[in-house]
Amino acid sequence: MCKQVVKDKIQKDFFRDLANLARCKKVTLDNIWNCDEKGITMGRGGQREKAIVHAGRKEAIALSEGLREFISVLEMISVAGRII
Repeated sequence: MCKQVVKDKIQKDFFRDLANLARCKKVTLDNIWNCDEKGITMGRGGQREKAIVHAGRKEAIALSEGLREFISVLEMISVAGRII
């Protein structure tokens, strides 16, 4: 079976199951939300940055000079179109 056909079936099954669950639990469209988060680094770093990485890992922990703030921005939209 083609990967796209499998993906389409999985999506259709998911949304069918979601609709059935919402109907059974009496969940309204105002109570189904999508959330998107974006992390932002504010401030200025120093001239040098060092990264400490464990052997075999793809992630790095960065140590840097300077003052920085990290913030997260959340956008939430309900199925009915309400925005927070």
